[in-house]
Formats: sequence, C-alpha cells, structure tokens
Amino acid sequence: MSKKLLVIEDSKPIARIIETIAQSLNFDVTLATSLESVKKIVEEDNSFFVATVDYGLPDAENGEAIPYVISKGIPSIVLTGMMDDETRQEILSQPVIDYIPKENSQAFLYLKRILEYQLTNSIYGILVVDDSLSTRNYIVELLKRRNFTVYTATQGKEAFRSISRKFRY
Repeated sequence: MSKKLLVIEDSKPIARIIETIAQSLNFDVTLATSLESVKKIVEEDNSFFVATVDYGLPDAENGEAIPYVISKGIPSIVLTGMMDDETRQEILSQPVIDYIPKENSQAFLYLKRILEYQLTNSIYGILVVDDSLSTRNYIVELLKRRNFTVYTATQGKEAFRSISRKFRY
C-alpha cells in the first residue's frame, strides 16, 4: 500500500519535480497550489503520511499553510525560496520535519532523502535516556517528527531494563 503525499506548491515545474521524486518512492501524490485548495483537499481526506509545503503561496505569502497543515496532524517538510534568518527561525519554531531552501537542484536530492527516511525510520527504535522531563520530551518530539519509534527512560537502570525486555536472548 502506497503512502500519501500532499504536495503544496504553486510553481508547476517545482511541483512536477517533487511529484516525480515522490512517485519514484511509490507515494500517491495529491497536488495543491494554494491554501484554499489545501483546505478543500484536507476536509475531504486527512490521511496524508507527509506533506511538502511551499512557504509562499498566492493566498498565503507568509507561510500560513504551514501551521494549517500541521494542525491537521500532517507531518510537514517546508520548501522555500526565502533565505533570510527570520524566515528560517519562524519555520523552525514550528514542529516541522525539516526546512529546505529551494536554492539549487541539491535541495531536491535532499528532499528525496528525507522522504525515504520518513518511509523507513519507523523500523528503528531509539531509546532516549534523560532525567529531565523537558529535555527528554524535546528530544522525543524531534525524533518522532522523523518517524522513529521512540522509547524513553529516566535513568540508566531503567534504560537497561527496557533494553533487556526488548532483546531477550
């Protein structure tokens, strides 16, 4: 069964590149060219595995599509031609998978790698051990965005017991 990718991009050539990359990874692709079209699509079907979100859309020039898509529970990768630090910080302050500047063709190779990882990371379990709840939760959130299976422990003994239960010989 193929995973569904929502491509939010108003540039037809870039949308086509993303679609080609996604199809090479066996994604079922749905294209939206505006925030309005995203809302219509997501109202009908919210079962997307991941989305690529263009920062600037005709009806959402300042990244308004990003929090909308995230609020619908769709993990998001943001692509943008905006290269300034303020925009970068604004994007990364949201729970996105990653932020990719569309500055050259390498950006699309990186996008392909991220999409591949989103498909395969769930087979990997990562144990996060930290006695600070806030630090542990922060790291867990970052790893879950990347689709890893995450386990937690507050101290070494608890971590060792957790590993021992998972890997009985």
